[in-house]
Amino acid sequence: MSAFESALSNLTHAESSGKLDENLLTAFLRGCSDLRPELEGLGLKLSLMQLERLEESLKANHGWRPLINENWSALTLRIRDELSTMVFFAFEQDADRLFSPALPLFGAEVDAKFPSLAYDIAEAGKCMALERSTAAAFHAIRSLEAGITAMSRCLGIPDPTRGADRNWGALLNKVKAELERRWPTAASRFSGDGKTFEELYASLAALQNPYRNATMHLDQVYTSEDAKHILDIVGGLLRKIASRMDEEGNPAVQ
Repeated sequence: MSAFESALSNLTHAESSGKLDENLLTAFLRGCSDLRPELEGLGLKLSLMQLERLEESLKANHGWRPLINENWSALTLRIRDELSTMVFFAFEQDADRLFSPALPLFGAEVDAKFPSLAYDIAEAGKCMALERSTAAAFHAIRSLEAGITAMSRCLGIPDPTRGADRNWGALLNKVKAELERRWPTAASRFSGDGKTFEELYASLAALQNPYRNATMHLDQVYTSEDAKHILDIVGGLLRKIASRMDEEGNPAVQ
């Protein structure tokens, strides 16, 4: 739009009755083409209709005066009117990396091995960017359910068939029982999969009461600092799980 405004502001009365030369006409039509996706993206339907009239006027090339008095003025007014009915949010520069991250928020390996978490991880980032910290914590903690399910599958524990068996307490109890069956002594958990699963279980169990269970209650509110801490913990834990298995539990423990 600045190209139009600059040209029109420098236009003299004598010139206003003449036709546009080919170079300027081409430049203005290109400007219309560049403006169209911006208006479409904002959903400015009336402005788009007026843009079409402006393009028709340019192609007919009846001269500067109808361009100035009718189509251009109408377009600028419609854009301003339509934008005045909308609400816009502005991010600080650092917040944009959470709302539209260039790289996966919890890392490439989590993104690749846990595709079912794409929604919750993305929502956790967006909520942090919008300073909806309790919602960010909720989405982050909820994503850990996929991690528990993956661990269970990796250990050969069947997926629960009843809703009541899907809660964290029931799932973690089964994981603990399987750990004790496979690695019954403390020494057997000092290395390899025994050590890995013991550490993952301990981390998830430690999160259950202060975070997972608390988040489900109406009186729990998280500050931005709280939510950032939770996202850091969850991201680190999911990265550790993803370094051993995917969301189907593969490769399974032998």
